[in-house]
This record gives sequence, structure tokens and C-alpha cells, in this order.
Amino acid sequence: MANRPPPGSLKSTMEELHDRYLASLADRHGTLNRLWTRFKRNSEDLDAVHGIQDEAHRLAGTAGSYGFPDLGDLARAVDTPLRGELARPTPDAAFLARQCDQLLPALLDALRRAVPDQDSAQALE
Repeated sequence: MANRPPPGSLKSTMEELHDRYLASLADRHGTLNRLWTRFKRNSEDLDAVHGIQDEAHRLAGTAGSYGFPDLGDLARAVDTPLRGELARPTPDAAFLARQCDQLLPALLDALRRAVPDQDSAQALE
């Protein structure tokens, strides 16, 4: 990459962190997609929903710091209702399924769009 800052400089370190975060988005997309597929196959699989909520929570907390505030907002929109329902003594699987069906497609699409190159974007499909 042209005009890279000197190795070890603060700017270089920040760019490396940003690049690593971008690279992790494809993995996060895959994880969310696998968990959602698992839950759609078995609506009693609350571990899958906990995984979705956990991934969304982490994205909500980090995306804005790396320059993706919209991605963070979408992740928070997934995290909040799932977290609330999962905290109940007996979570409503139908409610969880509706929330995932309504909210996850937009989050997955945002993750796909954030991936930096076409090879990675194709791997998400």
C-alpha cells in the first residue's frame, strides 16, 4: 500500500488494527449465518440464539470504534431484544425467531458490504 506510515508508528499500528478488524468481519458473518441456520432448523436451540446475541453484542461494542457506526447500530438492534428475551426464565422461541428473521438479514448484509475486497465478499455468499 502506498504512503504507509513507518512500521511501529502509532498510525501504522492503528491501520494494522483496522485491517485486522476488517478481516474478522467475514468470520463474524459466517458465524452469525451458521448460528441462524442452526436456530432455524431447531427453534429449541437456545445456545444458537445466545451465540447470535453474543456476536451481535461484540459487534455493537466495536464497530463504531473502527469506523462502522451503522454496523454497530444494526448489531445493537439485534442484541437488545435477544438479550432481553434470553434473560427471561423461559424465553419465547417464536419471539426469538421473529426477531432473528426481521433483524439478522440487515446485519448480515452490512457485514457483507463492509468486507474490503471481492474475494472475501464472494466467500460470504
